[in-house]
Amino acid sequence: MWGGACRGECYRFRERRVFVERQYDLCESGALLSLWEDASLRRVDYPERDSTGGGRLLGSFSRGVGAMREAGVEVVTGVMEEEARALNKAFMTLQTKGRPYIILKWAQSEDGFIDRLRTDVSEPVTVLSSPETSRLVHKLRSEVAAIMVGTRTALLDNPSLNVRHWSGNSPVRVVLDRRLVIPDSYRLLNGSSRTLIFTEKEVENRENVEYIRIDFEGPVIRQVLDHLAVRKLDSLLVEGGTQLINSFV
Repeated sequence: MWGGACRGECYRFRERRVFVERQYDLCESGALLSLWEDASLRRVDYPERDSTGGGRLLGSFSRGVGAMREAGVEVVTGVMEEEARALNKAFMTLQTKGRPYIILKWAQSEDGFIDRLRTDVSEPVTVLSSPETSRLVHKLRSEVAAIMVGTRTALLDNPSLNVRHWSGNSPVRVVLDRRLVIPDSYRLLNGSSRTLIFTEKEVENRENVEYIRIDFEGPVIRQVLDHLAVRKLDSLLVEGGTQLINSFV
């Protein structure tokens, strides 16, 4: 059996079978039918079962299965289901739960603190991570769709929230700024990476910075996650501060 995702890549079949990892790929029944014609494909193994509920692609998934079967291709579902879900946890979380897969990241001291008390950006942050773990953080950043911080962290750290100590693309930056107190001179507003600012103010977007108005008297995190899901951002790394991390717990 040959395994792989179906996104217009070239396929070679040993047993005229293909393992489809994700619901999205099976939905593209046209691509698979073309493969069937070109390579005499006779069987598709797919991890999700026909009866699996949830997800905006469920109807398309069922149609894809039907189209393949009508074309004479044997479609077997439920193959390596747990392994496939673990491999594609971000995608599956977005499809089945309607929100991104969430990762909380912080470093803390032995006595439970993540920083000393600071009141101004001129005061340096207390570094608790080693160079090795810092590189791992940037590796993680390169693997997620979005990265998020709260207002206080943005003000005190003036972070870039990009990928520097690893190769890969920088994630979309997500920031809570209810009253728009982050100065225009800060890195988060420099337009170097796509940035989403959640605020209660009505304000025009700027280059590479989108302002999204939400109700801060309501469920803030739920609103943020809904907006990220609409934008198909399937994974979110939350980097702080303490109040923001606790709001996800």
